[in-house]
Amino acid sequence: MFLTLNILFAFFIQFTSLPTANLQGHFVKDQGIDHNFPPEIPKPPKGVPAGHLRPLGYQKPADSKAKSFGPSIPPDVFFDRCISKRKPCSITDIYHPTAQATWGDKYLAKTFGELNFVVLVKQPTQEWLEVPMKFHTFLKKYHYEDWKLQSPIYEELKPHLTIPLPIQCPSVLQNLQFVSLWLSSGPASSPLSYDSNDQLHCILAGRADFILISEDQQKTFHMEEVPYKNWGAGRSSLNVDQVN
Repeated sequence: MFLTLNILFAFFIQFTSLPTANLQGHFVKDQGIDHNFPPEIPKPPKGVPAGHLRPLGYQKPADSKAKSFGPSIPPDVFFDRCISKRKPCSITDIYHPTAQATWGDKYLAKTFGELNFVVLVKQPTQEWLEVPMKFHTFLKKYHYEDWKLQSPIYEELKPHLTIPLPIQCPSVLQNLQFVSLWLSSGPASSPLSYDSNDQLHCILAGRADFILISEDQQKTFHMEEVPYKNWGAGRSSLNVDQVN
């Protein structure tokens, strides 16, 4: 068992300090987080499959929700009920006091703005292009552009974060491979994918919704291993924003 810790700092919330228009007339992306998930599935017109040309999740109701636990779940219980059985779950109300108290755009730009990151920039073809960028440049424009940051976290940022109690068990911590920072603004989607490592996503700000699909459905969703055969990770070519 190997574990990847992903820190999601997704600014989906509306900041009163954000201008409505800037950067050559670009407008701030929708910052609302009050949408329904799972979505309500309307009855399709006769002869049209459910969820045709709609985002992934509109095709059928979810079979069930992942089990939810409070932040004080003991590490051994978390391991026995979730990790060892490879069962997804959610843990509520995990706090990172330093990061959640200080991490705003201005603070991050002033304190860590010279750090270099690889930013994913969405192209007209819906593909994501990797672009090296200073952190302060990303923070200046990501509320306006289809950009997202997914990167291993720098040592300078780690003291601001807390290892959640459920994974403080030594047998789990010793298998923690790396910690990633995910940062975006407004509605954003990621390709349907799978990883060789177990994933723990910690939401610092905003909202993130997940659709989990059984492993036996890989062929249905045209999953292909990337970047190499037998790598243990892969993704689907399915357009999750408009399923045909």
